[in-house]
Amino acid sequence: MEDKKIKILIFGTGEGSKKALEIIDLEKVHILAYLDNNQSKHGTIYNGIKVEDPLTVNKYDYDYIVIASIFYQEITAQLLRMNIHKSKIVQLFEPKTKTANFLVKEIYEDNIKYKSIIKDVYLNDYYKNYAICNMIVFDNERTKKLYNYPDYLLKGIDYVRVSTVELISREIKERKIEGAVAELGVYKGDFSKLINDLFPDRKFYLFDTFEGFSQEDVEVEKNKNYSQANVGHLGDTSIEIVMDKLSHKENVVIKKGYFPESAADLTNESFSFVSIDVDLYKPTYEGLHFFYKRLSPGGYILIHDYNHPLYTGVKEAVRQFCSQEKINYLPLSDYYGSVLIAR
Repeated sequence: MEDKKIKILIFGTGEGSKKALEIIDLEKVHILAYLDNNQSKHGTIYNGIKVEDPLTVNKYDYDYIVIASIFYQEITAQLLRMNIHKSKIVQLFEPKTKTANFLVKEIYEDNIKYKSIIKDVYLNDYYKNYAICNMIVFDNERTKKLYNYPDYLLKGIDYVRVSTVELISREIKERKIEGAVAELGVYKGDFSKLINDLFPDRKFYLFDTFEGFSQEDVEVEKNKNYSQANVGHLGDTSIEIVMDKLSHKENVVIKKGYFPESAADLTNESFSFVSIDVDLYKPTYEGLHFFYKRLSPGGYILIHDYNHPLYTGVKEAVRQFCSQEKINYLPLSDYYGSVLIAR
């Protein structure tokens, strides 16, 4: 019924209002009037609705005033001077002086006014374009609504790793960095799904024994006192489990076996993005040695577990390799700490 709809006034009758009508869910709202500072428009009809002088707003029983103009800063200041409470003001378009942090807080911590008037598809767009630049954790909201990833991938500080890969994928696409993508250390394919979704048109190599830790690598761990790893740990997986999760299977190449022997036929391949998540010293070092020399200019390698207290060989492998190659790396504050190497 009409009285259950959100009652709004739209400030602006130019191009901004046309865009606003694309974003606003007209099933949720009742537009009482348009507001415009142009006196020649006062009393005219726009989209079948009367255009009013902003000074007349108090005669309306409204829920929100929606600013649909590129002059949102000036209009916001004008409304505040008129003693309109800021909670009644909705800005649909990105204010240039606002940070991503502010936008996310405004849209999703103070989300009632946005969710009550904006189409769901545009809410998702806000998530994808602003949320990934922020350290706020959305847990099930973003996890379930957008990607349906396991909860643990976005809970806590591992949100940083997911967001980092999303931003890297944008850089690679926008800068047209050539090369395949790869994951060394696949396990059950949850992170593989993320990479596959973000790089849908790239050849995607998946390297794993699919049988857990190998005897050779575990011996190194224990001899060097890097960890108490056990042979076969993380072996409760299969190629079928992984492939069932991937959306773009046509681009996936499974490389089952012990690395780097499993990559023997790829000496001429180039890579734009590589994820290394193998927990142990030897496969981490071998992965860096193999992929870095084949990394395209502008490409990235992301190594997980750099700060894992139980698998200290990862940090040793990264530091040793980067010292030998005279390159640097950037530590990330994600779950157990990743590092990022750029070519």
